[in-house]
Amino acid sequence: CSWHYAPEHYDMRRPLYVRVCGLKAAVHIDSQGVIWLNLSQLMKLVGKTKKQTLDLYGEHAFDSRIRSDVKFLDLKDGPKASAYVSEVRARELVIPFMGPTKSTNFLAELDRIHREFRV
Repeated sequence: CSWHYAPEHYDMRRPLYVRVCGLKAAVHIDSQGVIWLNLSQLMKLVGKTKKQTLDLYGEHAFDSRIRSDVKFLDLKDGPKASAYVSEVRARELVIPFMGPTKSTNFLAELDRIHREFRV
């Protein structure tokens, strides 16, 4: 897994990318040190479409107008105007459904972000 940006010159206007089992997921770290994960890319890791995701969790489970743990971000060079879910919410609702290999690898990448960025 390679970083697009090293921690010492992380540009918050652009996403970082982690690679897990051949798929990549955009990651954003905000000014408070909260890690945000691109929801549609996370769901690809789970193997679900957006419609299946909403069917699984309910229509408002990832609605940024209702929930504080969901943000709508439009980052440079990233997925255009996408929903991002907080790491805490992703650990609760999404990562457990990835299966043992993907979830283990994804959690290892998140741990690495915590170490390298001290968040």
